[in-house]
Amino acid sequence: MVIEALKGEIKEEITPLFKPFPPMLAETAPSVKDAFDYERGETAVEYKLDGVRIQVHKAEDILKIFSRRGSEITQNFPEIGEVLKDIKGKFILDGEVIAISFDGKPLPFQELMKRFRRKEKILRGRMEIPVRFFFFDILLKGEKLLFSLPYEQRRRILQETLPSHLLVPSKVISNPEEGERFLEKAIREGHEGIMVKYLGSSYLPGKRVGGWYKIKKVISLDLVILGAEWGHGRRKNWLSDYYL
Repeated sequence: MVIEALKGEIKEEITPLFKPFPPMLAETAPSVKDAFDYERGETAVEYKLDGVRIQVHKAEDILKIFSRRGSEITQNFPEIGEVLKDIKGKFILDGEVIAISFDGKPLPFQELMKRFRRKEKILRGRMEIPVRFFFFDILLKGEKLLFSLPYEQRRRILQETLPSHLLVPSKVISNPEEGERFLEKAIREGHEGIMVKYLGSSYLPGKRVGGWYKIKKVISLDLVILGAEWGHGRRKNWLSDYYL
């Protein structure tokens, strides 16, 4: 699949499946209030997970998983293929895989990195570090490309394609306060924060503009500077390293 996002417009050229493309990215916003789509009056919010971005391509009995940078990582997460193999049809999914504890709570990103081992250690890693995977977008269904469709339509197609337990928790909010409560819920459950997505946003591969925003919980600390060191190179003659 070759997709180009130029000046906010999507140019699509159909080529065979299993050719990964850069995922759409999000801008950072300080709060839901700053990211809310006031013109539309409604906005979608989703949990922001602390894991590895995955792109799943499937056609009949063939399934491949790609990382954010386009590397194939199918063998690292065999459980994903085991779950999706029974879902018929051709599709491309955008999602995230996270490490979880044995009681189902999210683990730090660093724990998930232990799953990227040599092939002979994958089974051991699967036993030691269980994972969950969630999907939040669909870019191909059957023979139809979905990049140009608005988010709300893609989400509806995704809901028709996958069972609900494979979808990232989400809801449509009508005011920022509702989004802040959703953010607090995500934090309580051990996640990074939330995503705010405009209902009319198209999918722009590799772009960080287009109606997607990420919001993390801000922690304020009162600190005292105890010491400092002179910098090197371009920071020479400046106190650049601080001890707090």
